[in-house]
Amino acid sequence: MTPGFLDPLAVFRDDPQSQQYIRSVRNSVGAGYLLVGEPATTVIETTFDLSLKITYKLGHRPGSNTTPSDIESVEMIQASGGRTSGQPLRHYRIFSDYRALFIWRRANDIGSGEDSNLKPEQFLSRYPPAVHDLYDTWVRTFLHYFTERFNEMHEYPASVFPTVLEEIAWCVAGYLLAWRIAMGDGVGGVEFSAGDSTYLLAPGREKRATLEFLTDQARLLSRGEFSG
Repeated sequence: MTPGFLDPLAVFRDDPQSQQYIRSVRNSVGAGYLLVGEPATTVIETTFDLSLKITYKLGHRPGSNTTPSDIESVEMIQASGGRTSGQPLRHYRIFSDYRALFIWRRANDIGSGEDSNLKPEQFLSRYPPAVHDLYDTWVRTFLHYFTERFNEMHEYPASVFPTVLEEIAWCVAGYLLAWRIAMGDGVGGVEFSAGDSTYLLAPGREKRATLEFLTDQARLLSRGEFSG
């Protein structure tokens, strides 16, 4: 069992700043169109070309203590021409750093003449515009709170966000953005860091990575702890 794994998604759904990332959240049971013999689902449709679908075991209803049978991420706008073949896949890291813009090449995937830190406006130009725009919003949210806390404390803050709920909502938004980036053409995987934990996002790993991430966030939520 994974107690509370849906709670971070509820925090994300209800947070005022998260509304810019969310197009809709639908539970098939609550919508009243679940057929006999059909498993219940929760679908989170974002505004940046990603849909996250959680499927529950047959006969189970969405709830904090429900164990999902599957979790999948879906690209809402299919890439024209399909995926590039024959080219080596590249691997990236996303983690918060007030000195940079959070996207880095993995240390073992830096080519000759390449920098480890990437400029989002160039790297994300291959994605739908909303991916870059909302990624930029996500980064600026962190930098705003970091600057605010630094000016208040006159030292590097142990916790950047005012409340645990706001931090969890921000982490969920970043995790979903990282999933959309991981689905990009030529991308082999993205390591997304939240606090001291790192999650490998790559095709075929949706259930494992997402369940691990949400369970960790639920644990912090239940304890009222910041991830830093």
